[in-house]
Amino acid sequence: MTHESSRGATIMIVEDDAGLAEGLGRLLESNGMTAHVLTSGLSAVSTATRVRPDLIVLDVVMPGIDGWELLARMRESAVLATVPVMMLTARSAVDDRVRGLEMGADDYLTKPFAIREFLARVDVLLRRGNERASGGKLPVISKAGERRLVDVSEIEYAASGPDGTRLFSARAETRCPWSLREVVEHSGPTMMRVHRSYAANVAAVHGCRWVTSSRFVLIVGDAGREVPVGRQHIAEVRHRLGLS
Repeated sequence: MTHESSRGATIMIVEDDAGLAEGLGRLLESNGMTAHVLTSGLSAVSTATRVRPDLIVLDVVMPGIDGWELLARMRESAVLATVPVMMLTARSAVDDRVRGLEMGADDYLTKPFAIREFLARVDVLLRRGNERASGGKLPVISKAGERRLVDVSEIEYAASGPDGTRLFSARAETRCPWSLREVVEHSGPTMMRVHRSYAANVAAVHGCRWVTSSRFVLIVGDAGREVPVGRQHIAEVRHRLGLS
């Protein structure tokens, strides 16, 4: 039996074992959820983008395109990056589990598994997904290649890059695979577009100044980094900061 809060959730199952996939689909539907079952990973990303599931259950070993590649593609998608993913596999090696978690999976369940455990993990991941949706998380990739989610509030400012958006916090620089526009839209009122190539966390702005008669900058973070403000954004930025 699943938690009441899980009822009504949409789960996508990507599993090449048709019997297992259909069985899990019926199990979820008998517990008040909607299941979308795919037995091939070839259309998984496009289907998930259209369906917008609350959770994705993803098999690791599949023909054509495996779970690792699908997970990587999902974590690069602005639509799917924060959707919880549970990996299913017959592999029990620690290295495989660690690889999945490092690539951005939220859970890793080894076959065979008990139905009660599967449902319990579904409940936990659905709650985690709800927290992410309300908490403003961004997918990032560290310079070492580690993938994780960070809270928008930790970001001081963001800058457009050739392969996504560079995010700067007080502790480190990371990369988000999304465009700057997608980062700002996902962040809600926290991040403010200040330039065609920059956005700043309103709470991290400590001041502003004219560097020259034509160059206006924000002073951001404890380190006092300067973030340029585009001419077309100056009036709006000053208004947001209570300077006009």
